[in-house]
Amino acid sequence: MSKQLKVPALIIHLLLWAGYGLVVFYLMSFPFESQYAWALSARVVFVHALLFYLNTEIILPKLLERGKYAVYVFGLLTLIIGVYYFFNFTSEVGIFREALDSIRPRRQFQGPRPIFSRWMISNMLSSTAILFISTTYWLINRERRRKQQELSLINENLQSEMKFLKSQINPHFLFNALNNIYSLMRSNSQNAQQMILKLSEMLRYVIYDSNEKKVPLVKEIDYIINFIGFQKLKYEEEVNITADFQNVDGSLYIEPMLFIPFIENSFKHSRVEDDKNSWIDLKIQTSGNKVLFILKNSFPPTEFSKDATGGIGIQNVKKRLELLYPGKYVLNIEETEKEFSVSLEIET
Repeated sequence: MSKQLKVPALIIHLLLWAGYGLVVFYLMSFPFESQYAWALSARVVFVHALLFYLNTEIILPKLLERGKYAVYVFGLLTLIIGVYYFFNFTSEVGIFREALDSIRPRRQFQGPRPIFSRWMISNMLSSTAILFISTTYWLINRERRRKQQELSLINENLQSEMKFLKSQINPHFLFNALNNIYSLMRSNSQNAQQMILKLSEMLRYVIYDSNEKKVPLVKEIDYIINFIGFQKLKYEEEVNITADFQNVDGSLYIEPMLFIPFIENSFKHSRVEDDKNSWIDLKIQTSGNKVLFILKNSFPPTEFSKDATGGIGIQNVKKRLELLYPGKYVLNIEETEKEFSVSLEIET
C-alpha cells in the first residue's frame, strides 16, 4: 500500500474488507455448505483486494495519471483476463472443485468444461465492478490530496506574508523610538534614561513575545501602557490622554501588535504635545470571546507636515486582519475635520 495509507486508514480498509467478506460469505452460504462458502468467499475477497490495490497503487498512478491512456486500458483488460484464468484454474482444484461439484449437475458427456459458464461471467463482472470502485476511490483521493496541497501552499504563503508584515512593524517602531530618545537627551537626560528603560521592556515584548502566533491580551495591554508612558516622557507638560482597560478579560489571546499602529497614528496626528486642547481617548474591553478596541483623537486646527514613513502601520494592520481574522473582525475608521476615530472588534 502507498505511504498515504496511514494506520487509521489501514484499519478502516481492513474493516471494510472484512465487512465485504461477510457479505460475500452470506451470499455464498445459500448455494454452498459453510466450509465451501468460507473458502470461496476468501478467494473472492483476496482477488478483489488484489485488483483494488493493483489498480489504485500501480496502474492508475503509473499509467492514467501520466496520460498513458491506451496502456492503461490494456492494463485493465490484462487484469480482467488474468482474473478470469485465475478463477478458471482454481475452480478445478482442491476445495473449490468440491464446492462447485456439490451444486452443479453431473455432466452426461466427457470433455472440457464450458469456458464462459455463468459462474465465470459473474466473477468477471464483479471484478470489473471492483475496478470501477477502485478507480472512483483513487480519483476522489487524488482530488482530496490536491486540495490539501493547495491549502498547504496557501498557508505557507500566508505565513510568509505575515512574517514580512511583522518585520515592517519592529523597525518602524524602533526608528521612531530612537529618534525620540536622541532628541530628549539634548534637553532632559533623566527622562531619556527612563525612556531607555521603557524601551528595553517594550523591545523584550516585540522581540520575544510578538514572535508567537498569539499572546495573552493582558501582555498586549501592558505593552500599550508602556508605549503610552514612553510617549508621555517626551513631553514637559501633562498631556490629555485617557486610557481605559477596566473591562478586559486578560486571558483571551490575540495576535500581537495589532493595535499599536493605530495608537502611534493617534499620537502623530493629534499633536497632543503642541496643543493643550488636543486629546487622545483609548478604550479596550472584552465581551465573551470578542475584543473591542476604540480609539479617538483630535485633529489640530493647523496643518502640519507628515513624516515620510507614515501610512505603513494602518495598511499593515488591514492586511494582517484579512490574513488572521477573515470574516471575524469589523473595522470602522471615521475622520472628520476635528476628530479621527477607530473601532475594531475582533472575534478571537
